[in-house]
Amino acid sequence: MRRTLMIALILSLLSIPEIMASAQGGLHSGWVFENGSKVDKHKLETSVVKGERLKEYKLNLFHSIKLCCTPSEYREISQSVMADSNNATDKELEISGGNVKYALLRFEGENGINRYLAMQLTSHSTYIKDETTVTDAFLIVYMEGEASIPELRALFSKKQ
Repeated sequence: MRRTLMIALILSLLSIPEIMASAQGGLHSGWVFENGSKVDKHKLETSVVKGERLKEYKLNLFHSIKLCCTPSEYREISQSVMADSNNATDKELEISGGNVKYALLRFEGENGINRYLAMQLTSHSTYIKDETTVTDAFLIVYMEGEASIPELRALFSKKQ
């Protein structure tokens, strides 16, 4: 099922700036998803999927960004996600060295539609990109829908 979702996401890459501009509204970490943000240059992959393709997963919107950034940028993003966790209805957080290593946050929305923010550190290695030392690669995802955290956890199993 995860493979099917990943294929659907890859095949369904869309650019929907008017939806994305407001979807993450009210989140401290919403700036990461905005076009023109200071981490744009580090974005490796961006996927936006909405509508019928997500129906079987009980989601209406899926926006993921895989990026690499400098340690200071990672700390800033991590602090934004930790600030968002203070307002989350449900949360799972794994903190290492004062930074988020893993997060799954649920925010109650209107009409039974929940908002989710997930983040996972995928690697911690040093390399040079465009004359900048980049050390942290991670995935950050914003979702909206009726899915529960256990259902999302089943779709996106947490790496150990």
